[in-house]
Amino acid sequence: MTEAEGAPRTASARDAARFGAVVVAPALAAGLVLRRRTGMALAERYAADRRAVRLLGELRRRYGPGPLRVDLAGRRFAVLLDAADAQAVLAGTPDPYAPSTVENRAALERFQPHGVLVSRGDERAARRTLDETALETGNQLHSLAPRMLRAVREEAGLLLAGVSASEGELRWDRFSGAWAAAVRRLVLGDGARDDTALTAMLGRLRTAADRPPASPAGPACGTPSTVVCAPTWSGRRRAASPPRSPRRRRPPAPTPSGRCRTGCPGSTRRASPPTGRSPCSPPTPRRPRRCATSSPSRT
Repeated sequence: MTEAEGAPRTASARDAARFGAVVVAPALAAGLVLRRRTGMALAERYAADRRAVRLLGELRRRYGPGPLRVDLAGRRFAVLLDAADAQAVLAGTPDPYAPSTVENRAALERFQPHGVLVSRGDERAARRTLDETALETGNQLHSLAPRMLRAVREEAGLLLAGVSASEGELRWDRFSGAWAAAVRRLVLGDGARDDTALTAMLGRLRTAADRPPASPAGPACGTPSTVVCAPTWSGRRRAASPPRSPRRRRPPAPTPSGRCRTGCPGSTRRASPPTGRSPCSPPTPRRPRRCATSSPSRT
């Protein structure tokens, strides 16, 4: 393959804008780390996934099956339109295709700064080994599978019993609560089943991770100051400080008589100054009044 044949083709400005509107925008609206209810409802209503698949198929027919370069929002993206290219990227991770991109680091630093996905080199290898040991990747069945299955069955039974005793409809709030309880039992033990504050804290951190890297809103760490957060606008970590008390405004100083609020000496304050004149202007000299009595007659 020559250099010209191996170079990815570049999408036109119109196709790049369509890619951002049809593929990227709905994904961001739905939430990449924590799904948003409103974004998911809109995506389902307007069939966002179907539109995205249709557009990608159109781009493949127009530009070919090779990687397609898309310039969007000042960044360059390589869109894979062929299964073989996707498999090559997955096989070449983390070298030469590192998953620790700017977007992944900005998101995971909010709640998982030491994750494997944003690690590199020897540090990633050590953390990957730890994860595979805990997950028992080489075993067909995890050693804790019986306890996990028991916890899942118990939570599912409580969920179905609650639905049957109420309106008979399984709603998302009830399902997500049972799901979170099962996750806490599997990860932290049965004693953490009712620790809903921990799940709420993780939800706030995941919500902050969904903000774009340029957002100055900062992480949503409403937790003790030991939690390390990464503000997106600086890229450095800092400890979350307690909220500051609101500042008290000083009352305005009393206005002395015969003086404008701006402090013009020897001036008077007019309620509605004439056009073209300042409210602080020197007083207009008054003409001497004439006597109203008749003047003496001349002889």
